[in-house]
Amino acid sequence: MSRIALLASLLASAHGFGPTPVKDKEDCFRDGVNEKFFVYSTDNTQLFAIAEAVGGISIPLEVTHGVVGKTWQGMELSITQGNTSITEAGGKPLTITSPNSAGLTYMSEDFCLPYGSWTVKMKLNTTVNPLVEEDYEFAPMWSETVTYPPLLSVGENLFGLTVINGTLFGPNGPVSPFLLSWGIFPAAMREEAEAARTDSSFGLDFVFYGAENINWLKALADGSVAVIEYNVQTERWTSVEKSVRVVPVPDQTCWADDRIWSGPCPRPEGWGEGGSGD
Repeated sequence: MSRIALLASLLASAHGFGPTPVKDKEDCFRDGVNEKFFVYSTDNTQLFAIAEAVGGISIPLEVTHGVVGKTWQGMELSITQGNTSITEAGGKPLTITSPNSAGLTYMSEDFCLPYGSWTVKMKLNTTVNPLVEEDYEFAPMWSETVTYPPLLSVGENLFGLTVINGTLFGPNGPVSPFLLSWGIFPAAMREEAEAARTDSSFGLDFVFYGAENINWLKALADGSVAVIEYNVQTERWTSVEKSVRVVPVPDQTCWADDRIWSGPCPRPEGWGEGGSGD
């Protein structure tokens, strides 16, 4: 087996659960007042485990900080409307859990959300999560990149990545081994998500980039250790514990065209002139 075939096989075996359609009797589309979703989540620390397995190297504790497979510790995603709270789908978790045995990426089973407003919340226990300090500041490892020489060699020779000035780069910038991400996507994007697991980022960039770098604008909600939300008043993206989102998911893809992160898509004629759409 070639190195590339071996890597592809190892990555595929590490992906965890595959797609499981909602059963016909639970199909969201039969009455036109529901939408079907799945959650896609990632764990970049699994790059260390795969590099050791494929590259035959041993990575010291000072590089991994002992958190491989543990960055989701103390985190729980919930989607709530009134007395209905969704924390799993098909009896399985919505996201990667800790300790993580699902691999680099994980896709939940499909689930239905009736039309209306839903509160998306990422519960975070800062006393057990290694990425966030008790004051909700990120731990120093959060911003670390890959500079360990044996990892650079494995990344360049086996993963097809690039080394620039002693730092490992992927298709969208420096490889950040301690990041994680999650997004709640329409079920129609499941096939695209499956395909992303074998792209040049091994699926780790699907939530925030993906096709045309706008996947995050197609999600019901997304984030890392918190929900990412745009604050119109401050004109800044912020991390919040919870955020109210609407089903069906409104089209937001035009935001990337004019870099105005609010308002309707497509833009009505004259929208934005004079600072408003009126």
